[in-house]
Formats: sequence, C-alpha cells, structure tokens
Amino acid sequence: MANTVFITGIHTGAGKTLVAASLTLLTNGTYWKPIQTGHEQDRDDSLVKQWLEDTQCRIHPTEYCFSLPASPNIAAAAESAEILPEKINVPNNQYQTLIIEGAGGFLVPLNQTTLYGDWIASLKIPVIIVINSYLGCINHTLLTIEVVKNRISTPIELIFCGDFQPEVIQTISHFAKLPVIGQIPFLENPTPQTVVKNNWLQIPTFLSPKNPINLLT
Repeated sequence: MANTVFITGIHTGAGKTLVAASLTLLTNGTYWKPIQTGHEQDRDDSLVKQWLEDTQCRIHPTEYCFSLPASPNIAAAAESAEILPEKINVPNNQYQTLIIEGAGGFLVPLNQTTLYGDWIASLKIPVIIVINSYLGCINHTLLTIEVVKNRISTPIELIFCGDFQPEVIQTISHFAKLPVIGQIPFLENPTPQTVVKNNWLQIPTFLSPKNPINLLT
C-alpha cells in the first residue's frame, strides 16, 4: 500500500489527530479514521473536517463509530457489535497520500482476538508514533517503539507533540534510534494550518505526495 501511513500515539490524547490532519494538509492527501469511540463527546473526523474545510484534502467516512469512550472492543460490545478487521475497506489511494489515524494506542483490542497493531501489520504500511510530554513518557515511548518494531517490518518515524525538556527528547532519540520528523509545541488553539506554516513537520521520507501543499512562504 504505497503512500499510506498509520498514525499512533504512546497514549490516548497524545496529539494523533492534530498530527494526522497536519500531515494530510502538508501532503495534500486524504484523512481516514476507520474506528472512532466516544463520538458523543468528541469526534475526531468532525474536527478534522472543520480544520480542512477550505482545502482540497479529502476525508473518508469512519467505518465503525461507537458512543462509549473506551477501547474499541469494549465500546463495540456495549452496542452489541463486533469490529471485523478483515471487512474494513481501506480507501483507494492511488492518487493521494492516505493518512490513517488510530484509536488510542497501538495495542488497543479491536475484538476478542485482534489488536489494532495486528491489523496494521497486515496492511504492511509505515507507522508514525506521536509522543506527548508527561512524566513517564520516555518509558511509554520506548515500550511502544519496541512493540511496533516487533510487529512490523516497515519504516517507523517519530513526532514530538507538546513542550518537552531537551533532555527528554535527547534521551528518547538516543535509545529509539529512529528518524524524528517533527516537533510541535503546545498550542492553545491548534490547527494544521499553524503547524504547516511554521514548518514544524516534514513529509515522511517514505511518502511521495503527488501535489504537496505549500503554506511555508
């Protein structure tokens, strides 16, 4: 699956949605969040639609959407439903970059037998890990990296999202030994346009967008 990337985070609320929307804008691509939980409180694809409303970027509809803000398997069971990864239809992205945003972390369960990371591994696509700043983020980041490496053989890159002490970034970078393609500071009112204009992200090396947007001048 060329020109496709999966965005995961070291925990819920790490900044996946902002990163995914910003990369969609930067590559003039397509955004897709196949599984959404807690939609009555906050729906990520609606926020991304609002952010990218006046752009040429596309947003594909969510396949599974549940009310309960919980792990996908628990949220689905609460509505007497089951997520079937083999029946999730990945959008055709022959002509555009496809940015897939996960739900929660890499190992959240989709059902009783499949973790989110298992499904992503079957797609054979690169993974970007979003790292948020808090006490414990070094351990959570290195754990996530180790798990992702054990499940995929495709490229992995990192993005820092929030205000970090330089020593934290240096420590993670030293042990991770993975490319860092962005550092987004804490924003009171974040938007992808702000991220792109300030050149806080670079296009991942494994993506080849047909018509990358230019908001940097």
